[in-house]
Amino acid sequence: QIRPNARKLEFASAGHEPCWILPEVGDPVPLESTGLILGIDAGAQWEVREHALSDGDWLALLTDGVTETLNETGELFGRERLMRLLLACRRGPMNEAAERIRSELQAFRGKRKPTDDVTVLLASLHAPTQA
Repeated sequence: QIRPNARKLEFASAGHEPCWILPEVGDPVPLESTGLILGIDAGAQWEVREHALSDGDWLALLTDGVTETLNETGELFGRERLMRLLLACRRGPMNEAAERIRSELQAFRGKRKPTDDVTVLLASLHAPTQA
């Protein structure tokens, strides 16, 4: 949950690929898993964590299909390549960043068919405008 007035993000993650906060200044911050993968334990609970947000921060929510995209030789796209790509896109318009991520994944994969879903959601926090 993004609480824009409080400048906070509340999150829980069930063993998935981390989401990332890309601050306007500074290094990317991974939002690591807060519990077991869904479906492992019916009684599992997930800790809700909180992270402060600043104007201009980007939030990148991604499925593991992004980092686990394979190319024609079986190489993974991986987190390191993803981070380089996100940081390269960070200063431009968000819609262009999403399109660049999609096209870079497609180029990396080449003729290999996708083996997993690929979902990317980018969001940012901006100061409220005065009416």
